[in-house]
Amino acid sequence: MKIVKGTYLLVGLAIVLLSISIGVDYFKYLLLRSNHRYTIGYVTYYKGYVRTVDNCIYFNYTADGKKYTSKFCSNLLSSKLKGKRILVIFSSKIKFINEPLYNQIIPDSVQAPIEGWESYP
Repeated sequence: MKIVKGTYLLVGLAIVLLSISIGVDYFKYLLLRSNHRYTIGYVTYYKGYVRTVDNCIYFNYTADGKKYTSKFCSNLLSSKLKGKRILVIFSSKIKFINEPLYNQIIPDSVQAPIEGWESYP
């Protein structure tokens, strides 16, 4: 059976793209676990999908005086999060790498320091 060179090229490209995808997620995981801080994020928008598993929230947070906007998708998100303040963990080295801790609703009376908290508040 004769295999075309294009098939090898396609399989090789798929392996490279998969490796890059896994590498990016692993890099994000390492940054958030080793050098991180906590701050408060504000959920600005909720988007629920009828035919897919994931719902998404859009949120803003401030790190070292700069405002960042981000999106997070999960099937565990609720529309009740819109307008709420949530805890956000972000990388202290690359500030736009983050993960919202959406089950931690923060009351209005709590204010985060400009640089964020070093440990879980």
